[in-house]
Amino acid sequence: MLFPAITLLIALSPSQGSDPRRPAPIVRDPKADAVVARFDQFYKKHPIFSVKCTAVHQAIKGVGTGTLLVGPEGNAAFRLKWGDQDYGYYVNAGEGGLEIEYNSKIYQELNRKPIGIPQSIISTVPMYISPNVLILRNSQLIDVPGARLSYMRPDSIGGEPCDQVRSMYVGNDGAYKIVLSWINKEGKLLRYGFDYGRGIGFLDFKNYNFSPSFTAANFSCDIPAGSVPDSLPLIEEPLGVGRRAKEVKGPLQSQVQSGKVLVCFLDPTEPSQLSLVSAINSQLQARSIKPIWMSTSRKGAQGFTYDEEAMKSLVVAASPTFYYFEEGILRQVYLGKSAVSNKVLGTIFLPEEAKPRKGKGK
Repeated sequence: MLFPAITLLIALSPSQGSDPRRPAPIVRDPKADAVVARFDQFYKKHPIFSVKCTAVHQAIKGVGTGTLLVGPEGNAAFRLKWGDQDYGYYVNAGEGGLEIEYNSKIYQELNRKPIGIPQSIISTVPMYISPNVLILRNSQLIDVPGARLSYMRPDSIGGEPCDQVRSMYVGNDGAYKIVLSWINKEGKLLRYGFDYGRGIGFLDFKNYNFSPSFTAANFSCDIPAGSVPDSLPLIEEPLGVGRRAKEVKGPLQSQVQSGKVLVCFLDPTEPSQLSLVSAINSQLQARSIKPIWMSTSRKGAQGFTYDEEAMKSLVVAASPTFYYFEEGILRQVYLGKSAVSNKVLGTIFLPEEAKPRKGKGK
């Protein structure tokens, strides 16, 4: 699956001479309105379906693959395997909701019937992509209220002609928020992407089945043996790259105010995660970077600190997760064991002689 860079660059470029940061009346784009109307009409006629999904985002290695089921009475099931994550979300009108991270064996019961996938604290998948636009069949997730909706261009996804539209607005943090949608001539959504400040992620939808044979079991999940519930409450907005240490809560705040610091959140009760400590320490030792070892488990371990306030403010959604601070600013976030095994952390800890040098010379 390819996501052409040219298409993305066109989609993200504001029209010449305009600046969405300046207050101005929102002028409707009739061509874009017609595309969104097609979406509304199509899914009113086809409210029940299954569809295959593929996902990409710069923060997660590789391509995610999964399936979305949308049933009657708000029932839904979504499962996506992506990198080192295996995320599931289930809503059954008779039983309530559940989300689960199969690889980490962590789940969260949703004590009321949820309105789409929530901001998850057990997986980073919903942070980067979301199928809520189809779970809810809600065009306001395409034509965002208060945003500027624009028709971008005719396009083609998987050889199927479609139209690309964009919603763009400025969030409370002063940054652009962008939603991109590719809708075919019938009104069927083929691709959906958004960037709320963490880079743009895309979901492709293909192989729709509008006559599925669903049962209640399709929207339920047996919790795998050994899984444990997550006890942290949901949080609205995670701390992103570029944010300042003063926004970190708890005792950790004072430790990341200056210098180079790598905050490492691990579950020390998991031997496979505990084994990462020596590998990381060996990289840090010669680089004048201070490691801070934090536990995601309430069970203490020597050399680790459990700090619930820090986890809430950073929104530690996976274990292990690494936060690199430099002079009080969050510079990088690395997720999962692949951050070490694939030497992603090496982008910080390159030996001096391997770093690009400025000036003349061979």
